[in-house]
Amino acid sequence: MRVNPRIFSTRGWFYLFTLNDRERSEKDFREALRLSNDADLLAWKGLGYVLMLKGEKAESLAAFKKYLLTNKDDAEAIALVKRLENPQ
Repeated sequence: MRVNPRIFSTRGWFYLFTLNDRERSEKDFREALRLSNDADLLAWKGLGYVLMLKGEKAESLAAFKKYLLTNKDDAEAIALVKRLENPQ
């Protein structure tokens, strides 16, 4: 039976913004990406958030940019990339 990667990306968002559990959210986003062969875009965005909150700027930037390859009009992600590239 094939596991739906979206289960992990959805739970990753729950862990991140409801429970503030960065470790479990990162683990779930990475699992969603593994199961989807890196195709779960919401997992890329979530991973970007987790890594940004953990202070892992380069990895966070890479995750957001991967997400933006397909979601070029996401103003929030664009703003986060700009903020990471040009911190005040």
